[in-house]
Amino acid sequence: MSAPAPAHEPMPARLAAGPLAYAKRRWWMLVVGDLLIAIAAYRLAFLLRSFVYIPLFRGLLPMGVYHEVPHLLWLVVGSQAFWLHMGGVYDTTDSRQGIFPRILQALMLHVFFLIVVYYFTKNFGFPRSVFLTYFVLDLLFLSAWHSLVRNFVRSRRPLRTMIVGLSRQGESLVARAREGSLGNIEMVGFAWAEGEPGAVGATFAGYPVLGSWEDLPRLVVEHGVDEVLLAPGPSWQDRLLGALSRESISRTRILVAPTSYETVIGRLEFLNLEDVLTLELTRNPVSPSMRAAKRVFDVVTALTLLILLSPLILIAIILTKLQDGGPVFFRQERVGQHMRPFRISKFRSMRPDAEAQTGPVLATVSDPRVTPWGRFMRATRIDELPQLWNV
Repeated sequence: MSAPAPAHEPMPARLAAGPLAYAKRRWWMLVVGDLLIAIAAYRLAFLLRSFVYIPLFRGLLPMGVYHEVPHLLWLVVGSQAFWLHMGGVYDTTDSRQGIFPRILQALMLHVFFLIVVYYFTKNFGFPRSVFLTYFVLDLLFLSAWHSLVRNFVRSRRPLRTMIVGLSRQGESLVARAREGSLGNIEMVGFAWAEGEPGAVGATFAGYPVLGSWEDLPRLVVEHGVDEVLLAPGPSWQDRLLGALSRESISRTRILVAPTSYETVIGRLEFLNLEDVLTLELTRNPVSPSMRAAKRVFDVVTALTLLILLSPLILIAIILTKLQDGGPVFFRQERVGQHMRPFRISKFRSMRPDAEAQTGPVLATVSDPRVTPWGRFMRATRIDELPQLWNV
């Protein structure tokens, strides 16, 4: 671990890109490599069954079987990609986090899915022993590939780390960092948590105190911080639990009304970085392949519903036009993902001049501006159907 950096040290320009660029490179290498491994392991499984005797199976498998049975390579590759994504294998490419349990779980579901598909498609001539061989080979290759990529395709510079909390837990994290338990990190300094006494320019555990927790957004940018570890001192909740544990209250229920922070961390998983148990509050965005898969699913589903509901949509268009001769659709600008504006379309449920005097306002339960047909559409959500086109 590097020596303490002075509080006034500016962020070097070369540090701006580091870990994120390598994380994207690792992600692409892992995904492409995993797809190739699926094909290689599948073909090698047949080869091994033809030349290597495996206990518990009857003799060697004739190589001619490979050309006789149906091969659904597209299904093998697609299924592996799907289950690895669903198993969270690509959620993080941090080399400090163990990935083998996720790969094992994903491959068990992947191979089980293939067995079910081959069974229900009546491919009874397919050698079942190949599935076991494929599972073992795939697990070995994937584990080796992920370990290789995660450990060698990474920035050689340490992760710049800041700790929030002038506490014993903060001192403990520094000690673990010096032992190498947190991986290759460079301690930038400390920020004091709310309620803690602190002063800019002081030192704690051998590192500079750079500011308070309220200064964190600015400090992260100024010092090029890659990771922030929250290590505040014991809260009143911790002291309360300690007091309750010393009393006999086994018959009393203790309920907690969670804050927003507690609600967020309650939905997260523990991340074991080397030997330190942590919670990741800010997670990486959805991977490009998952975004693409979701987009394909959204478009296909929307088109399917548009086709199936086209008779109802046609009726709604006719009745909306006949009710007062006004326009069929109501369009309004909304803000979507990444704060990008777009125009939403709905079947018009109000009079054409409903907002002429008041401008855009929220509708009430018995809004006089709503037409009788419009009230029915709102009750049945028919007026929302054009949003399928927005998708």
